[in-house]
Amino acid sequence: MLWLNYTIILFYEIKKLASAGKAPVIEFSDDVLFTFTNLLNPSVILSFFRSLKGKGGIYIFRYKKDPKVFYIGRTKDFHKRFKDHLSSNLKDRFHKFANSIGWDQFEFSIIEICDLSIQQDREDFYLQKYLPLLNTIFKSNFSEIQSYDSLY
Repeated sequence: MLWLNYTIILFYEIKKLASAGKAPVIEFSDDVLFTFTNLLNPSVILSFFRSLKGKGGIYIFRYKKDPKVFYIGRTKDFHKRFKDHLSSNLKDRFHKFANSIGWDQFEFSIIEICDLSIQQDREDFYLQKYLPLLNTIFKSNFSEIQSYDSLY
């Protein structure tokens, strides 16, 4: 029961951020290259990442029940980063929310496949455009361009 209460509180905290006007709270509307929705099925995961072996770029985790709730990230290896997210015990907003409601409540999409040299700029572009509710920071490390640092 404590888990359920925590999940409800966390969900309402995210909604409160949205209603406080600290983020525009808009759906992600850019095209994506690939998406899969069954995040806990090992055969689906292997099949999905097979063609992306060794590739990186920009990705998004979207909450299935509310398309305005999502997380955007970058990586040099999509498969490795995906596994890292699912096995992480980090206490940031995204991981607390995902671990409490379950990763099966998300879909994972590849937004862009791009070279490591431009990933920071591309991630910054999407973070600044959407200000995702599950991201805590809206700039990549050492970014010179920033409009918003965080929701706090």
